[in-house]
Amino acid sequence: MSTNKYKHDPVHYELERNGPKQDVEFTREQVNDLIKKHLNKTVIKYDPLERGANNSIYLIVTEDQHNYVLKVTGRFWTKYKTENEVHALKLISKYTTIPVSNVIAFDSNKSNDYGEEWILMTKLAGQPLDKRWPKMSKEEKKKLLLKLSLYIQELKQNLPKFDKIGGLSSFDTIGSDPHGNGPWLGFQEFYNDRLQVEIEALKQDNVFDPIRTDVLNMLMNLKN
Repeated sequence: MSTNKYKHDPVHYELERNGPKQDVEFTREQVNDLIKKHLNKTVIKYDPLERGANNSIYLIVTEDQHNYVLKVTGRFWTKYKTENEVHALKLISKYTTIPVSNVIAFDSNKSNDYGEEWILMTKLAGQPLDKRWPKMSKEEKKKLLLKLSLYIQELKQNLPKFDKIGGLSSFDTIGSDPHGNGPWLGFQEFYNDRLQVEIEALKQDNVFDPIRTDVLNMLMNLKN
């Protein structure tokens, strides 16, 4: 997408120049290879979308007229965002009747053949609500809002209950963080390493000069 389109819109212009999607892309050749590898199909249409600020999105049609979406994760999020989305889709699909895309394949490691994190999924029929909403009648809007409220009710009633916060994972260990620490076998190891990262940042960043000593003392007491 050309940044010229947004030169009079500072927010969008900056997002285009230095935002999450900068240099995050799949070429047509890479898409062809991915689809052949995971679906053994031939791509007949490849359409990069302009919509979305955080991820690069591609609409794909194969020779059998099936539609797919390739979502390439923005550069400011590593591993967790991709895995959380995959597991959330699988969780919703398993426990509810809410229509969601079927995840065909994904990779949350940028060391793969394509150099990006990505999710390949089926494409749901429909239109973006922001495009459809202005054309809908009052009655259609009421029906839609009722359906959305029922979906929310289903999420609250059917999804497993958790007594902790955080992202979803299907692994027995806690994976690596963006700083390269981990994986960890338990939460105590995780908390200790994360605390050490924050302590190092506190020691080195000048912005903490006025409070460094007091905060360091508190953190060291917490660590011990």
